[in-house]
Amino acid sequence: MMLLVRTIFAIGLLRIGSGYSNKALEIYQGHILLEAVPRTEQQLITLQQLIHYNNSEIDVWTLSPSIWKKSLILVAPQHHYDIYKRMLDDGIKVKIAIDHLKSMFATHANIIERRIHKCNFSSNDFDISEYHTYDEIAEYMKMISSQHPNWTELISVGYSYEGRELLAIKIGTASSSFWIDAGIHSREWISVSSAVFIIGQLHKQYNLDINLRRLLSETVSWIILPVFNPDGYEFTWNKDRLWRKSRSKYKIPLFKSCIGVDLNRNFDMDFGGWLRKRSGSSSNPCSNVYHGKYSFSEPETRAVMRYLSKMQDKIKACISLHSFGQLWLMPYGNKQGHYPTNYREMVKLANGAVKELRTVHRSIYKVLKASDLYISTGVAADWILNATSIKYAFTVELRPETPEKGGFVLPEKEIVPTGEEISLPCLALKTCSRTEACRIVEYHKLIIENGNMEAVDENISGAGGSLQKETNSSIQELRDEASFTIASEQLCACPSTDSPCAFDNETDNSENVIQINSGTMLILCQSKERLPSCRDFRRPVVRLFKDLEVSSDLQGTFNRRYTKARIWCRCTRGEFKKSKLTEIWMYGMQHADTFTCNRLF
Repeated sequence: MMLLVRTIFAIGLLRIGSGYSNKALEIYQGHILLEAVPRTEQQLITLQQLIHYNNSEIDVWTLSPSIWKKSLILVAPQHHYDIYKRMLDDGIKVKIAIDHLKSMFATHANIIERRIHKCNFSSNDFDISEYHTYDEIAEYMKMISSQHPNWTELISVGYSYEGRELLAIKIGTASSSFWIDAGIHSREWISVSSAVFIIGQLHKQYNLDINLRRLLSETVSWIILPVFNPDGYEFTWNKDRLWRKSRSKYKIPLFKSCIGVDLNRNFDMDFGGWLRKRSGSSSNPCSNVYHGKYSFSEPETRAVMRYLSKMQDKIKACISLHSFGQLWLMPYGNKQGHYPTNYREMVKLANGAVKELRTVHRSIYKVLKASDLYISTGVAADWILNATSIKYAFTVELRPETPEKGGFVLPEKEIVPTGEEISLPCLALKTCSRTEACRIVEYHKLIIENGNMEAVDENISGAGGSLQKETNSSIQELRDEASFTIASEQLCACPSTDSPCAFDNETDNSENVIQINSGTMLILCQSKERLPSCRDFRRPVVRLFKDLEVSSDLQGTFNRRYTKARIWCRCTRGEFKKSKLTEIWMYGMQHADTFTCNRLF
């Protein structure tokens, strides 16, 4: 065993001599990432004590909340021997997760050099598939705001310790808002890029997608702060790629050389953990989770606190983007067994959000209470839920799932898919936080308006099994007048964006009557228990035939009609009361009661 320890120490010394050309990366020559699993409470306490070390020597990436849960600890070369031996002597199960960071840093060395030496940056050439510096992001946001003053607003939330502006942008004119922040921990670049991606997509799609425009102007606008910690973020580009904290300096005896505060431990919610052994923060200014001299001691946290307090009656939900781990975390994180009053409701929303997220690139995110990951006090999401009237606050740990897949230095090729998959659940969450209803909506009646309608007639033959689309299908106009009604048990809606309306499927009254005009899709479905996925239907019409089933005794030729339609829906519960136009694609089907939506694509 001692031979293994000495070998690890020797490996670290050998690697000290191999260099990186980039200063922000070269300080991590010879570092190793350890995975440690405590098996007793005493071993757990030993690991908890590591958070008080100097952050440049011992960097705890994740900390075990309980026994048999792993911690990830980055160790400098001069401490390989001591830390590894201490864990072995204490009986902690430990192994090397990554024995050097060279492969993790390979792509980022080029990225940083390219950005630092890039001249004549133009916000018109801004590429959301690349990592960007603070100044580039600020210029991009200013460009968007200047081009679209009618539906965007640049917001100065405050200023950092070094005088950089905490710049947010509001997209949309709706009075109710949805808050997203990112980059509170400066090394988590993918969180910043995901927030910038959302800004870019909303900017791009606003004038192209009528449903999105209505949502942002009538229901919920977005307020996005992409760089919460601009000083630390800029420092990661120039000096230390894995820097986590802010860059504030305080005259503290014995700790004059230690800089920065963990901004996500500086909020006034169980600040400092009242000296508990397991608080997830530290009073040591050199620690990576140093909580500061007192709550809201930092200009960044004070600025956000004041803004959210001022806007709390208008902000319906908050999401703080972090990395990594692919987790959707819910308050509270300060101690186990402490739950918000609307915890069940938040679990339902979180489960719906990760389900939406998975449909984009099949990424699996887990829903957890924050304290089940690790104990953390003074956290922003906990303070928001405890001290303001904002009803929902989540923390999302983005890609990757494990450090072996990139950790905090995710390659640029992951920016777009990460941004795409986080955008969809954020959109769904906005709707749910407004109406407390999720995206598949059941309707009672369908009334087709009299008049001319375009239709697609498809002849489909069925003989006891799956249906096959015939090649001689034709497209024609339906010029005669028609109207009919379909029972609510056989109809569900697939809005092209999330519907802001909810319907009571136990009652059948005039408020729930739907008049059809043009837009999203309705699916005839016999089974309430096995509703189809709306996302599967957002494809060309010809894909709708695949894998539909009929009853075994049914034979012959049947006619299915696809009709462009529009739907007016009226909410019967929740905060949103007025009628709302939702565009739909609808198809009507003769003999609809013989078909079920058991399996789709």
